[in-house]
Amino acid sequence: MQDFNLAAKLLLIEYRNGFADTKAKDLDHFVTEADKIEEAARTKGKREEAVKPFRDAEARVLRMLEKLSKQFKQRDPLLSAQGNIPVYYWFAHELPQHVGSLRGALVRFSANVKEALKVSKTDPDDADAELLSFYTMGRTTNDKRSLQGRYDILRKRLFRN
Repeated sequence: MQDFNLAAKLLLIEYRNGFADTKAKDLDHFVTEADKIEEAARTKGKREEAVKPFRDAEARVLRMLEKLSKQFKQRDPLLSAQGNIPVYYWFAHELPQHVGSLRGALVRFSANVKEALKVSKTDPDDADAELLSFYTMGRTTNDKRSLQGRYDILRKRLFRN
């Protein structure tokens, strides 16, 4: 069930061409929207034309996941927090030239986040506030602002040149 939930989130983000709230009610609304479009088009004999944007989004998601699957390991610890996967997906979508080196950059970034958390416990003023913000936003994984905020931090911090 978790895999279907993640797939629906990626499809919604791809279909909307950007982040969206991905709470259960938002995913349900997306499915209902697709059903209504399909039903209305079917009565007019234009079903294939109506579902084309959904099928195109699905194809783009599958192509990107195929590329990303070659970069990550089986049971990769970077993917254990499912809430970050849409952020990683969109990063790869927007900056495909970095897909080949994404995993290594994420390993370093994750280590930096952990270090910022460690520092914050002993000397909060010395901790990297932006990395702490990334961590905090990770607690609201299905919120559009959280997804966008984490993406913005990743984009700023990874591959700066």
